Amino acid sequence: MDYDVKAGFSRVNITPPLGIDMWGYFIERKATGILDELEINTIVIEKNGKRVFLLSVDTCGLYKEFINKAKDLINKELDIDKDSLFIHSTHTHTGGSIGMPVNCPIVSEFNNTV
Repeated sequence: MDYDVKAGFSRVNITPPLGIDMWGYFIERKATGILDELEINTIVIEKNGKRVFLLSVDTCGLYKEFINKAKDLINKELDIDKDSLFIHSTHTHTGGSIGMPVNCPIVSEFNNTV
């Protein structure tokens, strides 16, 4: 049996700025402090030359348009097959919205950063 498997891990801080709208509530709620940093955690697993990328994003949810845009950018910048990328959210209600279609300068800047 071939047990030659490689794995790698990365973590990127995506904590939004204070004052950003926190998504997932039916009332306006803005971030006023930071208890824990929010992150994108990535695990890459390779076996027999095939790689799979699992990205976990600390946000309430991700829109399909945002995921597709992220996959396109990753494919263009790193030449990674889009079918090998799996992106999901952790569904936290205490972080900024990512990819949410809103007209808010702070959210727009945060989205572009992520």
